[in-house]
Amino acid sequence: MDWRVVITALGWLMTIGGAVRIVLPQIAIAVGSTISSGRTSVVAAALATGALGGFLSFKGYMRRS
Repeated sequence: MDWRVVITALGWLMTIGGAVRIVLPQIAIAVGSTISSGRTSVVAAALATGALGGFLSFKGYMRRS
């Protein structure tokens, strides 16, 4: 396992998520409204996204030994 696996997994998840939004837009709207109804889930998602972005930035710009 390498940190690059995270990038690959995120790419696949985003591709699948985009396909679901195109094929089943009503379900995507229902899921989005359920998630956004809770304030704490939005904050938790923002913190997780920020942490993941920080991790990937650190790994991407880290000097190789």
